[in-house]
Amino acid sequence: MVYDPAWDMPQPNWVQQGSFEAGAIPPAVAPDAGTPVCIGPVAEEWLPYVQGALDQLKNPSSWIVASDAAMYTVLQRVDELRSIIGMATGCCDIAIRLTPGCALQYSIDGGATWTDVTGWAANFAGCVQQGIIGLPPLLPPGSGVNQRACNIASYLASDVIHVAITQAINAYNNNLSLLALAGNIAALTFAFDLPWTAAGIYAVYDLYAFFTAGNIAALRAAEADAAFWSAVTCAIYGAIKTDGAVTPANCGAVIGAICGIAYGDGTAVAAVCAYVTQLGCNGLLALQIAGALVAGDCSGCGTFCYYFDFTLNNQGWVAEAGLAGTWLPAGGQGPGWYQNVNGAHRTLQFSRHMPGGAHVTKVEAMIFDGDAQFGGAGNRSVYNQNPCNAVTLSEVDSTVVGAIPAGAVVTFTPLVGNADCVKLYWNSQNLTLQSGVIKWIKIYGTGPNPFGADNCP
Repeated sequence: MVYDPAWDMPQPNWVQQGSFEAGAIPPAVAPDAGTPVCIGPVAEEWLPYVQGALDQLKNPSSWIVASDAAMYTVLQRVDELRSIIGMATGCCDIAIRLTPGCALQYSIDGGATWTDVTGWAANFAGCVQQGIIGLPPLLPPGSGVNQRACNIASYLASDVIHVAITQAINAYNNNLSLLALAGNIAALTFAFDLPWTAAGIYAVYDLYAFFTAGNIAALRAAEADAAFWSAVTCAIYGAIKTDGAVTPANCGAVIGAICGIAYGDGTAVAAVCAYVTQLGCNGLLALQIAGALVAGDCSGCGTFCYYFDFTLNNQGWVAEAGLAGTWLPAGGQGPGWYQNVNGAHRTLQFSRHMPGGAHVTKVEAMIFDGDAQFGGAGNRSVYNQNPCNAVTLSEVDSTVVGAIPAGAVVTFTPLVGNADCVKLYWNSQNLTLQSGVIKWIKIYGTGPNPFGADNCP
């Protein structure tokens, strides 16, 4: 091989002795290609000597190559290597981790010690607030969590799930594509809330797959059956009524309740189950937001709770004949149902008709007094009389309660089943005290709510 004369001095074919005794085959890749490795840290004071040592690689005698062109490539790569090392700056071996308590920490000594990242706990939530799905508001303001739960359940059943089923039937009837079905569902279910993630796409795909010649008749029948959609509403409502909305903690129960609906041949339930299962928790959490705007009615769902606020008016309760009590808009303890003087006692005996009857499981009454008694010898708190105008009081609950603190909530569990009336008899055995006042009553039961939509705060 003939080299440039600049390398042949001081005599032809004379070369410097390189670092390799017999020369070496050079690497096949450039220094900044191939598999990278981390070297160091190295004290910068040594870098000039490292660079000087690297100069040895510029000797052509260090390399075994096939041509001058190959030699030029190798020597160019040597220069690149020297540049990479020569331009090295200060470095720090940093490791980061999240602790089980979600603290972000870093280590600069290989994990021997860890330090919390300043400001992480205080600022992280604000930084990602737009990505956190919150609970819907209580609408209208002042409504209870039960009503919000009913609104959301009605919306998810009717405006999300039912719409999806209807659009899938339309896609089957008109031989529409899967993409067309997804677009139609999005357009009718507040597309800005629908999370078009992989889960959302698979939800539509799984729904689309149910619509076959063998299933279409059953799916059409269920789509038009109000009883089926009432069952879907009640399944969702039953799982979320305590919390007032779908939450990460109860969303599994929501999906399980929907998938467990007993209906017909089960085809429609399977289709709805597949759809909401693929939507998952994030999908349901996002889609429920608009549900706060819906005025739902869950009075037909399995259990009910109705709230009578006597600070507003008498709420349709009627006092028994005689000195049995009076609703007053104002008085010593404010508006509410007051006891009247009745012989040596103060008594309040009043009742509320339940249209269509109901099974009452619990009654709560909030007392504003301070030391009146609820019940007494020979006197009983009575519920579920049939009919309301019954003169004789059944001893349904023989509970006798002593002095009651102001603002206490007294709870009774009736022993009578279905009836058309709730009746309360409250006796105080001390005329020297002020008249006791009942501020509100909550009635709990099973079956349809006889008073309308649930409204307990």
